[in-house]
Amino acid sequence: MNQQPYNQYNNNQDPWGQNSNSLQPHNANNGKRNDLSLGMFIKTFLLTAIPFVGGFIFLAWLFGASKYQARINYARASFIIGLIVGVVFVIIFIASMSVFMSMLEGML
Repeated sequence: MNQQPYNQYNNNQDPWGQNSNSLQPHNANNGKRNDLSLGMFIKTFLLTAIPFVGGFIFLAWLFGASKYQARINYARASFIIGLIVGVVFVIIFIASMSVFMSMLEGML
Protein backbone atom coordinates (compact mmCIF):
# COMPACT_ATOMS: atom_id res chain seq x y z
CA MET A 1 0.00 0.00 0.00
CA ASN A 2 1.63 3.21 -1.23
CA GLN A 3 0.23 6.21 0.63
CA GLN A 4 1.50 9.75 0.12
CA PRO A 5 2.02 12.14 3.03
CA TYR A 6 -0.80 14.58 3.78
CA ASN A 7 1.15 17.68 2.71
CA GLN A 8 2.06 16.37 -0.74
CA TYR A 9 -0.19 17.42 -3.64
CA ASN A 10 -1.13 15.53 -6.76
CA ASN A 11 -1.36 16.97 -10.28
CA ASN A 12 0.70 20.08 -9.41
CA GLN A 13 -2.07 21.62 -7.31
CA ASP A 14 -1.64 23.84 -4.31
CA PRO A 15 -3.72 23.28 -1.13
CA TRP A 16 -6.64 25.30 -2.58
CA GLY A 17 -6.91 23.20 -5.71
CA GLN A 18 -5.33 25.71 -8.09
CA ASN A 19 -2.87 24.60 -10.74
CA SER A 20 0.58 25.68 -9.54
CA ASN A 21 2.17 25.33 -12.99
CA SER A 22 0.34 28.37 -14.29
CA LEU A 23 2.29 31.59 -13.88
CA GLN A 24 -0.67 33.73 -14.93
CA PRO A 25 -2.47 35.40 -12.01
CA HIS A 26 -6.22 35.14 -11.66
CA ASN A 27 -7.80 37.90 -13.75
CA ALA A 28 -10.35 39.61 -11.53
CA ASN A 29 -10.64 42.64 -13.84
CA ASN A 30 -13.21 41.18 -16.26
CA GLY A 31 -10.74 41.12 -19.12
CA LYS A 32 -9.53 44.69 -18.62
CA ARG A 33 -5.82 45.49 -18.70
CA ASN A 34 -4.27 46.72 -15.48
CA ASP A 35 -1.04 48.24 -16.74
CA LEU A 36 -0.59 51.90 -17.69
CA SER A 37 2.74 53.33 -18.74
CA LEU A 38 4.00 56.68 -17.51
CA GLY A 39 2.93 58.28 -20.79
CA MET A 40 -0.57 56.86 -20.43
CA PHE A 41 -0.84 58.27 -16.90
CA ILE A 42 0.26 61.70 -18.16
CA LYS A 43 -2.36 61.53 -20.94
CA THR A 44 -4.95 60.53 -18.36
CA PHE A 45 -4.20 63.58 -16.20
CA LEU A 46 -4.11 65.91 -19.21
CA LEU A 47 -7.43 64.59 -20.54
CA THR A 48 -9.17 65.11 -17.21
CA ALA A 49 -7.76 68.65 -16.97
CA ILE A 50 -9.59 69.83 -20.14
CA PRO A 51 -12.75 71.72 -19.12
CA PHE A 52 -16.04 69.92 -19.93
CA VAL A 53 -14.36 67.27 -22.09
CA GLY A 54 -12.37 66.03 -19.09
CA GLY A 55 -15.52 65.89 -17.02
CA PHE A 56 -17.31 63.70 -19.55
CA ILE A 57 -14.29 61.42 -19.93
CA PHE A 58 -13.96 61.23 -16.14
CA LEU A 59 -17.62 60.20 -15.82
CA ALA A 60 -17.20 57.56 -18.53
CA TRP A 61 -14.19 56.11 -16.71
CA LEU A 62 -16.04 56.33 -13.41
CA PHE A 63 -18.72 53.99 -14.74
CA GLY A 64 -16.23 51.58 -16.31
CA ALA A 65 -15.94 52.67 -19.96
CA SER A 66 -12.21 52.05 -20.33
CA LYS A 67 -10.16 49.04 -21.34
CA TYR A 68 -7.69 49.84 -18.55
CA GLN A 69 -8.70 48.89 -15.01
CA ALA A 70 -6.16 51.40 -13.66
CA ARG A 71 -8.08 54.30 -15.23
CA ILE A 72 -11.35 53.07 -13.78
CA ASN A 73 -9.75 52.76 -10.34
CA TYR A 74 -8.22 56.24 -10.70
CA ALA A 75 -11.60 57.76 -11.58
CA ARG A 76 -13.35 56.00 -8.69
CA ALA A 77 -10.65 56.98 -6.18
CA SER A 78 -10.68 60.60 -7.38
CA PHE A 79 -14.46 60.69 -7.08
CA ILE A 80 -14.40 59.35 -3.52
CA ILE A 81 -11.66 61.81 -2.49
CA GLY A 82 -13.63 64.63 -4.14
CA LEU A 83 -16.73 63.69 -2.16
CA ILE A 84 -14.79 63.64 1.10
CA VAL A 85 -13.18 67.03 0.39
CA GLY A 86 -16.57 68.45 -0.64
CA VAL A 87 -18.24 67.30 2.57
CA VAL A 88 -15.41 68.71 4.70
CA PHE A 89 -15.62 72.00 2.78
CA VAL A 90 -19.38 72.27 3.35
CA ILE A 91 -18.95 71.56 7.08
CA ILE A 92 -16.24 74.22 7.41
CA PHE A 93 -18.31 76.70 5.39
CA ILE A 94 -21.41 76.19 7.53
CA ALA A 95 -19.39 76.47 10.73
CA SER A 96 -17.65 79.66 9.60
CA MET A 97 -20.92 81.22 8.44
CA SER A 98 -22.55 80.49 11.79
CA VAL A 99 -19.62 82.13 13.60
CA PHE A 100 -19.79 85.11 11.23
CA MET A 101 -23.55 85.49 11.71
CA SER A 102 -23.25 85.34 15.50
CA MET A 103 -20.53 88.01 15.38
CA LEU A 104 -22.72 90.15 13.12
CA GLU A 105 -25.68 89.83 15.49
CA GLY A 106 -23.44 90.85 18.41
CA MET A 107 -22.50 94.04 16.61
CA LEU A 108 -26.12 95.09 16.06
